[in-house]
Amino acid sequence: MRSNRIVILCTLLITLGAGVATAQSTIRIGNLNDPVASVPNLLYGNQRFAYLVIPGEQASCPNGGCVLTATTLLAEFTQDQVPASFTVSGGLLAAEPATNFDGWVPGDDLFQSPAVSITIDQPGIHAITVPMQDSCDCVPMDQPYFLNINFLDAVRADVRIDNQPAPGIVYLDSGNGFGDLDDFIPGKTSDGKVIIWGDIVCCIVVEGETSTWGGVKSLFR
Repeated sequence: MRSNRIVILCTLLITLGAGVATAQSTIRIGNLNDPVASVPNLLYGNQRFAYLVIPGEQASCPNGGCVLTATTLLAEFTQDQVPASFTVSGGLLAAEPATNFDGWVPGDDLFQSPAVSITIDQPGIHAITVPMQDSCDCVPMDQPYFLNINFLDAVRADVRIDNQPAPGIVYLDSGNGFGDLDDFIPGKTSDGKVIIWGDIVCCIVVEGETSTWGGVKSLFR
């Protein structure tokens, strides 16, 4: 009888988790448009980029949840910008309702990865990818979020953009809070949106459990 209780208790502990990843291929969300140009020197370090996503509008998961596994920003390094060594982290930010327009602005950190070190030796276009290293939980796909990538020290590079500008999508924080890149740096980003994407896998969203650990244990006394 005791062994049966242990099995049931273990099952409960799994159920109380934030979500269970399912055997799915990696799915990409974010700016999936073709890059057509680079914004010179938009990246200079100690900056946070954020890109608005609603995962369910770009992908489908049968159980309505996803886990972010990596974030990527596409940058171009010129001959005079290499070699470059820098530190980055990434994650997922909450989306807060904007106060001055019908849309969303970046909010608090939901999940952040450990920092990773990257070295670029050759000029050209490079995907700056930050693996989440299992630091994200399962989140509902029908909610808005911001993909986030943070450059934690000095680095110089041009940033790749598409040819489809839109306000309220890409934000940049260079130390004074997030501002809309569509008009934050006039004349530099009006031709398109920064290429940022995230890799996700599907998961099963599990509702939060309000019972205390003591309350759960009491069921098996």
